[in-house]
Amino acid sequence: MSVDTTNVTDVTNNTNVTNAKPKTKELKTHITLLLCLLLVAGCRNGSKQSYDKLGASGMTERTENLAANLPRFASQGVMIGQWYATVSGVGWRCDSVGAETRSDINSICNDHPIVTACELAGIEEGHDRNVDGIRFDVIRQDILAMSRRGGLTLLFWTMPRPTSKKCEEEYVRAAAEYLSSLSDGYGIKAPVCLVPLPLDRSDRWYAQLPPQEYSALHASLTKRLRAAGVTNAVFGYSCRAMPTLDEFLSRYPRSGVSVVNLHALAPEATDTAHYAKTLASAIDILAEVASLKQVAAGVTAGIANSLSDTFFSDTLLPLVTRPGISYAVFGPNSGEPGSHTAYVPYPGSGGIDGFMKLYNHPRTLFAHDVNGLYLKAEQH
Repeated sequence: MSVDTTNVTDVTNNTNVTNAKPKTKELKTHITLLLCLLLVAGCRNGSKQSYDKLGASGMTERTENLAANLPRFASQGVMIGQWYATVSGVGWRCDSVGAETRSDINSICNDHPIVTACELAGIEEGHDRNVDGIRFDVIRQDILAMSRRGGLTLLFWTMPRPTSKKCEEEYVRAAAEYLSSLSDGYGIKAPVCLVPLPLDRSDRWYAQLPPQEYSALHASLTKRLRAAGVTNAVFGYSCRAMPTLDEFLSRYPRSGVSVVNLHALAPEATDTAHYAKTLASAIDILAEVASLKQVAAGVTAGIANSLSDTFFSDTLLPLVTRPGISYAVFGPNSGEPGSHTAYVPYPGSGGIDGFMKLYNHPRTLFAHDVNGLYLKAEQH
C-alpha cells in the first residue's frame, strides 16, 4: 500500500512558520493513521494464514484428517473416481476450468466423481504441461475444485531418471514448490495424495532397481519433499498386480506411506474373464497389505473401451466394493467420438445402464455421498 502525496502541501517553501507547524503535525497524523491501517491489513492477511493450521505431524490438519479418514471411510463404501475426471472426456478437454465442472461421469448420472487422478511428470523439468499434455495451471485449478468438493486427488509422479544428485534435488524442489502452490486465496492448501515412482510398468527406470534400492529411494523422496515444506500431501505406494503377498511387499517403502494403490488399468481387448480373476486375487492381497501396514487401500481399474453393461455391473462392481477398499479410480476418457479411448461410459456410448447399476449400489460413493473427508472424526 502506497501513500498518495499528490495533495500534501510542501511546507519547506512556506515562509509562514506559525502555519507550517500545524501542517506538519497534520501530516504526521495522516502518516500515523496510514501506518495503523497497514498494520491492521497485515494482521488481516496473517489471519488468513491461520485458517490452515499445522498438526503435530507437520502436515496441515486437513491433510492429517484425510490420512486418518481414508481407511475409516472404507467402512461406508468405496469412493468412485476417474483419471482426469474433470479435465478430459470424449469430445472435450480442459474446457470446464473456470465454469461449472464437467465430467463424462456427471453427464450420465448427474453426480460428480469424488476422486480424481493425474500425472505430475513434467513439473520437475519446468514444463508447463505434463507428459499427457495437460497444462499444470489447469491441473492446479482442477485440484482446488476437487478440494472445494471435499474429495480426493491422487497425483502420480513418474519422475524421470535424474542425471546427478544435484539434478535429483532440483526435481524434488520443483515438485515441492508445485505442491505447496496448491492453495486458495486464503492460503488454505488442498490436501492431496502424492504417489511417487508408481510401479505401473516394468520398463520404468526405477522399476528395474533392486527392491531394497527402490524402497530406499521412495522413502528418501517423501522425506525430502516434507523437508522442502510440503505440508498438504500424504504419500502413497503403487504397484501392479503381484501373485503373492511377499512380492507385493518386496518394494514397499521403508517409511512415509499412508495409501497403497493397486494399478490394474488394462489395454483394449483384454480378456474380461482373465482380468476379473487376476484383479480379484490382487485385491485380496491389497486388502491384506493395507491391514498389515495400517494404511488405506485403493485401486485404479478398468479395461479400455470395454463399455458393456455387464462389465460394470457384473465384473467391476463386485470387485471394487470388496471390504477394505477406500477408492476405485477408472481410467481416463479422451479423444473424439469416432476415435477415442474410454474407460467409463459417456453420452451416447454403451455401458450406461451397467454403470448406473454401479452408481446406485449402496456401497459406491460419489460427490453427493461424501462429506467430512478433511474433518476430524468427531466433527462428522
